Amino acid sequence: MTLLVVLPKGHRLCQATSLSLERLKNERFSMMTNAFAMGNEIEKRCINLGYYPDIVFVNENWEVIVEHVATYKSVTFLPFAIQDVLQRDDIVWIPLEDAEVARFNVVLITSLDLKDYDNRIFYNSFQQTLLSTESTLK
Repeated sequence: MTLLVVLPKGHRLCQATSLSLERLKNERFSMMTNAFAMGNEIEKRCINLGYYPDIVFVNENWEVIVEHVATYKSVTFLPFAIQDVLQRDDIVWIPLEDAEVARFNVVLITSLDLKDYDNRIFYNSFQQTLLSTESTLK
């Protein structure tokens, strides 16, 4: 599953067609908590590349993280399927080029209350987006 770098619109790198972790070395990162594989793997990979990422914000909610990116001009990393669910005019999505991170089939796991109608509708829609997008990549 492809990871995307999420940048605020107007960021100096927002015109790139893809980005590497090496190129993001001097950026401020807003990250998922280490309870998520993605939070762990990005940080480990940066350390393996010779730098400690400047993690300025950590949260378990991707919507909160994206809001932080847009407001405080940081960057984050999210699975590409989130792009279809979270459409905003103030952020840019750019593919992350990194074979080490890409080898993990990274997904977000949520603790939504599926008895709640709105959560169930959102979850089903999100799940269908993930499945259809993943099948087109195979």
